[in-house]
Amino acid sequence: MANVFLTSDTARDLDLLYDYLTEHDGSVKADHALGKIENVLQSLSESPDRGSFPKELSGLGIKEFREFF
Repeated sequence: MANVFLTSDTARDLDLLYDYLTEHDGSVKADHALGKIENVLQSLSESPDRGSFPKELSGLGIKEFREFF
């Protein structure tokens, strides 16, 4: 299993997303949304080659990052 690291900016963005969802949709929906994100991160640790390379980075020859939709 591979390690998955979040940048400090990403961790902050997830906190802000959670706060926004809690305020506008309630804590149950916020928990659900963040749970889905955590599931993707877990699947990434189990299958690190999953996902696609962002086009804008691939065009620059950067292949260190992957994205999920």
